[in-house]
Amino acid sequence: PVHGLVVYLSGRRHGTEEQSREWCRRFGFPDGVIIHRRKGLHSQLFKTDFLRAVASSPLVVSLDAHVGDRESDDGGAAMAAGIPFIHVVHEIKEGGPPPKPWPKFEDSACMRREQS
Repeated sequence: PVHGLVVYLSGRRHGTEEQSREWCRRFGFPDGVIIHRRKGLHSQLFKTDFLRAVASSPLVVSLDAHVGDRESDDGGAAMAAGIPFIHVVHEIKEGGPPPKPWPKFEDSACMRREQS
């Protein structure tokens, strides 16, 4: 069985994994496996199929949640796969003040525990 593995599932196209890895480092997210969709695959369907496959694998002890910033894409995939969804909101307004930084991973994990 797999314990404590962090997997980043992204709607970005295959080939941009290093950009995702840098984003994770910048915002304090732990190291993990980064999986991007292949060109031509719809992001939500790719995520739904992947989450369903992982959730049903006998090698996976638990799949705690799917975290994402797109309620329709990430939330829809999590709902279709029967997995809890944590929506991370990051507002960017045209002509407005600069966006607040993304929450650090530890802060997001603490918020989830408080919501449970």
